[in-house]
Amino acid sequence: MQKPEDRKEICVWGEMLGAAVPDDYDKLVHSFDAEHPTGYELDDMSKILAGYHDFLDKWSFQGDFPTDSSLFQAIGARCYYFWQRILEQSRADNANDMLVISGRESTTIDNHSGLVDNHRAFKGDPALIAKALGPEVLFLQPRHMIVRTGDEDLVDVFLLNNDGRSGPHTLHVTARNPDGSVACTFERPVQAAGGNVFGQLLTEGPEVPASKAGMLNLEASLTSERPGTPALTGSDQIEVIDVTGPPLLEKIAVVEPGTEVTQTLTDVFQVRPAKPSDPQLDAIVPATKKGGGDLTPDMSRDIFAEALRRTHDDGTRLVLWPDTNSRAEAFAKALAAQGIVHYQGTVGNLGAPWFGSWFFVRKHWLLDGLPTGCAMDWRYGISAFSGPAWLHDNPRGSRTDGLLLDAPGMEAVVGYGADHNTKVGVSGCIIPYGKGQIVLYCLPELVQSLRPGNLAISPVVCQRLLGNALRSGTITE
Repeated sequence: MQKPEDRKEICVWGEMLGAAVPDDYDKLVHSFDAEHPTGYELDDMSKILAGYHDFLDKWSFQGDFPTDSSLFQAIGARCYYFWQRILEQSRADNANDMLVISGRESTTIDNHSGLVDNHRAFKGDPALIAKALGPEVLFLQPRHMIVRTGDEDLVDVFLLNNDGRSGPHTLHVTARNPDGSVACTFERPVQAAGGNVFGQLLTEGPEVPASKAGMLNLEASLTSERPGTPALTGSDQIEVIDVTGPPLLEKIAVVEPGTEVTQTLTDVFQVRPAKPSDPQLDAIVPATKKGGGDLTPDMSRDIFAEALRRTHDDGTRLVLWPDTNSRAEAFAKALAAQGIVHYQGTVGNLGAPWFGSWFFVRKHWLLDGLPTGCAMDWRYGISAFSGPAWLHDNPRGSRTDGLLLDAPGMEAVVGYGADHNTKVGVSGCIIPYGKGQIVLYCLPELVQSLRPGNLAISPVVCQRLLGNALRSGTITE
C-alpha cells in the first residue's frame, strides 16, 4: 500500500491478486445440446471433465462431491473467498480509491484467473465477493483464522463506509461455539467518522476464547444513536481445531534430518519417540527435506528397506512425511522400485499464481477433525496462489503438485488439479502393504509447517494431520 500520509494521488490496484481456479466444466459441457452440439472450447473442456469425473469415481470422492460441478464450485469458492478478504482489507486501509478484479479472459489459452469463464459463467458463488462490496460493511478480521482449542484469538472490527455513516454508535459482538452456545459477548461505544473516511478501525483486538472444536461463529451489529439510521450487521468465522485429538499409537520411531517431527510428538502430543532399532514398533515416520528424486541424503536405502520390511512383516505403519513435492516424488519412486505402487510421474504445476493449482479432500480418518468435502482453502491455511512467500521468494522451494500413482487397495484422500490439465493426481493416500499400511502425502512444506512460521500450511492443521496418521485408522462417521 502507499504511505498513509500520501493523499495527493488516486490509488488504483489492478487484478487484485487473482489466483486461477477451474471453470465449472460439468455445467459448461452439458450446456451444449442437440440444437447446439458444438462450440467454443468443447473438446478441451470435455477432456478435462472426463479426467475429474474418472478420478472422483475411482477414488470414492463422490460421497463428498455428488456431482462434478460440486467439486468445481468448491474449488471456485476458494478464490472467491480470497478475493473477499483482499477487498475487505484493501477497503479498510482507507488509502485506496479503486480496486480491480480480473474479469473475463477471452481466449482458451489465456483463461486462468478471471472472475468468470470464457462462457461468462461464475466459477463459484458470487455472494462471497458481494459480501465485501456493499456501500456499508461491518468487517470482522480475526488475527488468526485457524486456532487450536484452548487458545484465545483477537478480533478487529472495521467499518467500510461509503454512505457517510457518522456519529456515536454501539458495537455489539457475539462469538458462538459450533453447538450454538455463546463463547463470549461484548459491547462497546464507538464513533463512526464519516466524511472522507471510507475505512476505519472501530475496535482493536477484543479476546475471543476458542474452547470447542469446529467453526466459531462471529456475529456483530452496529447500532446508531440517531433515530432512523438502520443497524449494520456483519459476521465471520474462526476454525478451531483439537490438535491433540485421541491418543496416538504407543511406539513411534522417527527418522529425520532435523527435529520438526520429534519436537511435535514431544511438545504437542507428549509422546517420546522410540528408537528405530527397537524390536517392536507401531509406526515409523521417515521425514525428508532436501534432495531431488532420490531418498538420499536424508535417508539411506537400507533404512528405508528395513522400514518397508517392518511394515510388510510386522504391521508397523509407515508414515512418509516429505517436505517438498520432489521429496514426495522420491518416496513414490522408491515404492515403485519395490513394486508396491504403479507410478507414472506428477501432474505438474505451471508455477505462476495466475495459472493456479488446487487440492481437494474427502471424508476419511486421515482427515478426522479437519474440514472435508471441500477444497483445501483458508480452512487449511493453504494459499489461494500456487505458493506465497515460501515459493516466490525462493523459486526452488516447495511447489504444489500431485502424484500419478496407483496400487491394489489404495485409498486416495487428497486430490490435486492444475490449470488446464486433464490429469488429476493424488496428494494424500494410504497404501496397503503386507500386514501394514503406508501413508504418503504430497503437500508443500509438510515438515517445516509443523512448527510456527509463515509457511505453506497452518501449523495447527499440519500437526493434526500428523496426529491422524499416527492413530488407529477408522473412519469417523
